[in-house]
Amino acid sequence: MKRRKPTALVLMVLVCCAISVGKPIGRAEPQKSKALHHVKKIQIVQSGLNIVKTQDAYGQRLMTNDQANEHLKKAEARDKRMVSLLKAELEKAGFVVVDDKKDAEAVLVGMTAPTVVNHPEPRRYVYKLMSPAHENFLDFIAGKGKLWETEIKINSSPIEDESDKKAAVMTAEKLLKKWLKSAKEAGLSTGDKVQ
Repeated sequence: MKRRKPTALVLMVLVCCAISVGKPIGRAEPQKSKALHHVKKIQIVQSGLNIVKTQDAYGQRLMTNDQANEHLKKAEARDKRMVSLLKAELEKAGFVVVDDKKDAEAVLVGMTAPTVVNHPEPRRYVYKLMSPAHENFLDFIAGKGKLWETEIKINSSPIEDESDKKAAVMTAEKLLKKWLKSAKEAGLSTGDKVQ
């Protein structure tokens, strides 16, 4: 019997399953947002995980290798755009975005879940604020060093930039809301931005 190589679909399923493994089953996660108000300087890292499905479950080609390579180039450009969009939104919220990890108090690690070309599923954006010592991809999956996380699903827009902008705005708003809650719980007086 001839063995088949795992397809991108199998890899996508494994990645999605691995992301869900980060939460323990049957017990509550400890509250980690209490120290969130200490975080003001953030480095942004987009994971760069880009998977393209080139054939369906029956082995029918969905795209050529050239088309797949073009799709991956667009995905890399999109990752850079997401970092830029997030930087602008986080700075509006009062956070300081730094380029160097050694200057960061936390690292915002993001992943745009793999999308199947020509498939109407919502885009999935996953972001975790990690301690700088735990910002690698394996820690991201396991949830080690996690200070905060969010997952956003946005129905695909014909214009990819609109979905990405909306995800960046929602991510910054959710992080700011959690930061303000943490500051309030610590007895700090806050306005509507990071101080």
